[in-house]
Amino acid sequence: MSIKTLLFFMVLLVQTTLSAKDIDKEIKKASSGDFVVYAYKQQSTLLRIAGNNGSELVVEEISSPKPEIRKWQEWLNEGAPGHSSWTVSRISLDNGTIKSVYNVDERAYVSAPITFPFLPTLLTTPLTLIATPERKRIGAEPLPGEMDFRPLWLPKIIFEGKEIKVAVEAFRLVWPRDESELSGKTLELYFPVHEAITYLPYWIEMNAGLNKIKIGVIDSGKGLSSPLLSLYDL
Repeated sequence: MSIKTLLFFMVLLVQTTLSAKDIDKEIKKASSGDFVVYAYKQQSTLLRIAGNNGSELVVEEISSPKPEIRKWQEWLNEGAPGHSSWTVSRISLDNGTIKSVYNVDERAYVSAPITFPFLPTLLTTPLTLIATPERKRIGAEPLPGEMDFRPLWLPKIIFEGKEIKVAVEAFRLVWPRDESELSGKTLELYFPVHEAITYLPYWIEMNAGLNKIKIGVIDSGKGLSSPLLSLYDL
């Protein structure tokens, strides 16, 4: 979801499909300590893989009202000061259901929140690859009959605090009908092809009239530990 692809002018004539099963295969490669930090409006959410046994994914999610880049390991070691929420969820990789949600602040299991069930939806909803001619580009559109040599628009891929230059693939996802603001909407998701966290999107965008959503990754990496989790009975 990685960035500056060298294939700006390569045309994909066939639109292929990446199924939920393929995402399931990718995410089964997730390692404990993998993390991405999403920023949306005035909030950031650190999503860390806390465990993966091949059939169940344990995901730690810490939100903060400030979308800023931090020294993440130091922040976690200090108890994530300033966080607004801190949960640990167990997600079935077989069917994408949320098996349990543990609230770290309350030290108790809670009902699955009716919030943005991003990972379960990603695991169970087909993603359709966006062919290169349909991809978003930079600059003014060419005149009718002219070749389009504009470069593709690409999100920044930030890995271990630095922008890296890797290929990016874009996919469409039609959000299932539910009670969320995304119900039935079409989203575009951008995934890095290699080097970074390839099983999670680095950019999520929805443009539906006045309803616009843009969620980007401000940092990502591997090997992030959460020492305080060992103090809780999960």
